[in-house]
Amino acid sequence: MGGAVNYIPNKPDTGSFDNRFQLGISNVDGNGSLGHVAKAMLNFPVSNTFAVRLVLDDRRDPGYIDNLGAHRDDANTTDVFGGRLLATWQIDDSTSLNWMTLYQRIKNADTSNDMSTVGFMKTDTAFPQYFNTSALINTVNLKHAFPWAELTLSASSHKKSQHSDTDATGFFGALLGGLATPIHLPQSAGADGHTVEARLTSKSDGPFEWLVGAIYDETIIDYDDTGFAPGASHAIDVLYGPGLGVLLAPNDQFYNAPLRVRGQQSALYSQVSWTFSPQWKLTLGGRYYSTNISSTTIGAGLLSYLVTGSTASSLEVGDQRSNGFSPMGSLSYQVTDRTMVYGLISTGFRFGGPNDNPPGKTQSTPSTFGPDKLTNYELGVRTSNASKSLTAGFTSYFINWKNIQLRTTTPVGLAYAVNGGGAYSYGLEANFEWQPTKHFQWNGSLGFNLAKLVDPYQQYAGRVAPAGTPLPGSSKWQASSAASYYFGGTYNPFITATFQYRSKATTDLFDLEPKMGNYSIYGLRSGFSVGSATFTAYIDNIGNKRGVSNISVLSPTNLWRYYTTPRTVGVLADFSF
Repeated sequence: MGGAVNYIPNKPDTGSFDNRFQLGISNVDGNGSLGHVAKAMLNFPVSNTFAVRLVLDDRRDPGYIDNLGAHRDDANTTDVFGGRLLATWQIDDSTSLNWMTLYQRIKNADTSNDMSTVGFMKTDTAFPQYFNTSALINTVNLKHAFPWAELTLSASSHKKSQHSDTDATGFFGALLGGLATPIHLPQSAGADGHTVEARLTSKSDGPFEWLVGAIYDETIIDYDDTGFAPGASHAIDVLYGPGLGVLLAPNDQFYNAPLRVRGQQSALYSQVSWTFSPQWKLTLGGRYYSTNISSTTIGAGLLSYLVTGSTASSLEVGDQRSNGFSPMGSLSYQVTDRTMVYGLISTGFRFGGPNDNPPGKTQSTPSTFGPDKLTNYELGVRTSNASKSLTAGFTSYFINWKNIQLRTTTPVGLAYAVNGGGAYSYGLEANFEWQPTKHFQWNGSLGFNLAKLVDPYQQYAGRVAPAGTPLPGSSKWQASSAASYYFGGTYNPFITATFQYRSKATTDLFDLEPKMGNYSIYGLRSGFSVGSATFTAYIDNIGNKRGVSNISVLSPTNLWRYYTTPRTVGVLADFSF
């Protein structure tokens, strides 16, 4: 619903060898250790019709959050390793075959939040709360050019995994009689899927342009949430009755909730554009989709017992099907060869899904939550001056959101999702690019957004967010700017200044005091070139602004606050051959 990002890497070049390397080090304010980055790109043609391109990336971002309980300063170090392998085979003048393998592994040694109950930029857990992810994507793409259209056939597989551990002593210690031993909530999750797509795109130079396509995706997701604490079985015997410990916490595992989800989606889509005069262009399109989500959840252990009142394992089976049509339409008018105005109506859809905790005996929770949809109404202008040294874009929009998905919790702190009523978002965006000379260039953006509930939302009796409540995390104002000057000459020195701003925002629907945003970030970088090498020094967040970018509300007095990265100083060296 938020749009799509089309990731298009540089393809292998069959014409020449091309190599590039980058090395760099960095330091975050207050951290005594250095971060690093190392990147390499190798392009080598095997023949005049076949080439391979390899890209590797290894990076460490220094931490800046101190974990008092784990006795670790700057604990939230992040290590990123990945790369991609691409191959291109030009079979003949009309047909090409492309392959890409992409892999990325991210290791977060600890969470990047502090705790309001502990202090600024500090957290307190019995052990580091690591969070590791990996992703492997393989894609093959065949293109064939007919005289009248281009056919694209693609198939891909995607495999993702996630492993984490959370210190839940503060949440569930009371349920275990104030058990002082660390309470672990490890989670393992994996997603395996495949996607196939066929698309036919017109090549006509006439007034009509069109495309048609079909896509199918199937993904299977497995979650395994568990809770473990040394001494949990004995504590349950003491608190809840003899003999219950072995039933509710075998081997001291007091919670187990495996969840398996199978999601399938198929869709047909098409789009046609008609340039019915030199100035006017009409585009109509649509996407018919059909989705099916089936899930199986098993709940066992103390938390399941407290929710359901039964020592037996609970079983929740869900099957959620939906289908629909997402239309779009736009009309543009070319006022001059430098100015265009347009109107757009488009729609979006988001899957529903299962809730992995069983319904409670005192507070009923749904086993699934439904999809939500939105409709976007947009008016815009794109223009430039005669020399095209200045370009500008202005956009106004109104988004009507239906059955908004909301997160909430049970009385014992288990999260689940529900559908609320309606919400809306409207705003204005302006974007500029200015390059009056070959030495200077500037770009900037400014956005205004107002997002609120249309219908009141009741979490439970006595806790209601009324209509007109701002949506959490929605800042009214955002702005960014970057200006660069290139001096020219033998070493072509340059300097770039950047700026980012985000206004204040609320954290949830029931606390209207803004606690996020309201910060400005400035950056500066400068460098020069020697032959095929470029050397750059930079400072990000010059003022060392500790802006709060996100907040998790655990209780009215316990907030997990996430910050913008503190002042970072670094140097980079790029080499091309």
